Amino acid sequence: MNKIYVQLICFMVFLVGCESIEDTYSRFSDEGMIRYVGKCNDLKVMPGWERVELAWTNSIDPTVEKIKIVWKTDDQNVRDTLIAGDVENCNIKNLLDGVYTFEVYAVDYDGNCSLAEIGHGRPYSYVHEEVIGFSKVVTKYFQVKNNVILFFDRWQPTLKEVTLSYYRNDQEIEKKLTETEVNGKYFVLREIDIDKPIIISRIGTLAECPDEIVFEPTKLDLNVRTFTNDFSTQVKNRYQVNNINEETFFSSVTELELDRDLKSLEDILYFPNLQKVVLGKNRYMDPDYVATGETKYASTLEELEKSLYILDLAYELAGVTVECYNGHYISDADITGRNYIQKMGNPKLPVLNYLNTDGWTISATVEDETGYDSHMEYLLDNNPSTIWKPRMNSSFVQTHELTIDMKTEKTIKGFKIAQKAFVQGDGDIPYLPVDIKIQTSSNSISWNIPLIAEENVIGNSPGEITVLELNKPITARYIRIKMNDVVYFQQYNTLLGDFVVFE
Repeated sequence: MNKIYVQLICFMVFLVGCESIEDTYSRFSDEGMIRYVGKCNDLKVMPGWERVELAWTNSIDPTVEKIKIVWKTDDQNVRDTLIAGDVENCNIKNLLDGVYTFEVYAVDYDGNCSLAEIGHGRPYSYVHEEVIGFSKVVTKYFQVKNNVILFFDRWQPTLKEVTLSYYRNDQEIEKKLTETEVNGKYFVLREIDIDKPIIISRIGTLAECPDEIVFEPTKLDLNVRTFTNDFSTQVKNRYQVNNINEETFFSSVTELELDRDLKSLEDILYFPNLQKVVLGKNRYMDPDYVATGETKYASTLEELEKSLYILDLAYELAGVTVECYNGHYISDADITGRNYIQKMGNPKLPVLNYLNTDGWTISATVEDETGYDSHMEYLLDNNPSTIWKPRMNSSFVQTHELTIDMKTEKTIKGFKIAQKAFVQGDGDIPYLPVDIKIQTSSNSISWNIPLIAEENVIGNSPGEITVLELNKPITARYIRIKMNDVVYFQQYNTLLGDFVVFE
């Protein structure tokens, strides 16, 4: 009898082990067995241009008649479609931007649905980040008279076609740009109708999108100006204006003076009435230092080749000439052959009406140590050979804040700042400051910024003089200046020859 029981148990185990795949979708209820439709598997979602392609693997269930596809976005806008039961892919077109949830069901002859196979995807469209970030080809552009100068991005491997559309003599011209032309960086549309549209059309592909894309055309707006930060800051500080795009200032500029390091000169092309560019005129360097031939502290252009091309175009198209002082920005070799560039010498300091400093006092937040005199009073003596020099330290950078009390309110038109006079081999040269903060006050309680910027760059060659002129005079009794130590070989210090006020 025990043997019969063992055989029955083995037989039951065998039946459980041999349960079919179809039976795994079966359940039992009071009414008998409930059978589920075999589901689809391995759903793949492949985004394209305003579409998504789906691919999956059908089940082997012979009762499947249809495949049902449902798609919806986060706003629960639901759509669906039915296709033949033996199809294993579907292309869903005309999709708006959004992340879609896709559900694929197998449907049997009685209309019963399988469990869902779910996937997610987002179609490519004009608002997709990768589409927006695709190369615009033209990165910057300038109008000079009735010419337009285009600056190009490099030709991307996925860029298929670029077309420029513009007008000349009332006739539309379509120019297909080649890869060589785009990689040439610049292109000039000469003698065109600037009051008519200039359109850039692009065709290309994206790495993850199988479709070729016709990107939205770009219309150039010649009234839009995108100044580089360093150029804009320098012009604001030189001319003491808050906004160089302000039309009154912008249109009034016929001579443009530039003095400090720049990435390039490209933005001179924005000024419609420009006649002359003056380079380095306001860097009043010590003649003894200039005589050494040292160029370490000369103003530079990071993109010299581009800048020379810009100057050539400005001269060719608008007759703009250049004055270059003391070899700033452009070397003698680069001037050779460019007759529109006039080589100038060391500029002369203008005549300034200095205020009488009798009775003035000066104090500092960083006090001198016992037995050491930094000679703050030397800042006011208008003699760069005598200097204010705090004691050097090897621990940390200090901010030196000095307050000048003129005793009564004075009318101020600007400040002359002088570095220590040049001495060959002077060990103080590495510690010459490169910028200074200036504030003024009538009561030493509330402080104002007299210049456009609180912090101003100053020439840091030995003995160099910087003139900071206000756009209109102010009245004040107190002047506060701040400078940070300069770090050189783990030593911290700064010094200054003069800080002189003029009216």
